Amino acid sequence: MEKDGSVLDDYVLSLTGSRRPRICFLPTVFHGPPRRVRGLGLLPYSNCVHYDAEPARRAEYHSLVRDGMREGFTVDDGVALRFEGTRLERVVGSRLDGAAYHVERIGNEIVESALEVSFLGASMLESVPTDHAVAAA
Repeated sequence: MEKDGSVLDDYVLSLTGSRRPRICFLPTVFHGPPRRVRGLGLLPYSNCVHYDAEPARRAEYHSLVRDGMREGFTVDDGVALRFEGTRLERVVGSRLDGAAYHVERIGNEIVESALEVSFLGASMLESVPTDHAVAAA
């Protein structure tokens, strides 16, 4: 979670009640060094966190998706993905410049599509139910 106990942490906690929900729901994730790590697989996507903070991540993630790893989502530091069931419902961030992307392989090409990120601001903008999966950086 974020170092300063940001609003994103509060948002994630309101959804899960956990300080570390980030990668546990996804089958394949990047966390720590840019390498493949197995998640629980409750969502049918891969995920890459710290996308903006560590330049090697983008190239390595694209390489793995190109080589057959599931398509998925990437998030910059301070950005979280909110799922309802297996559908991405919302992308939120505690930074105005935070970004998220959907990354997929089409033929031999990797296509990276920017996702809209809702800035949470100084306080959570809505109360949310607690039965949603979350991935956050």
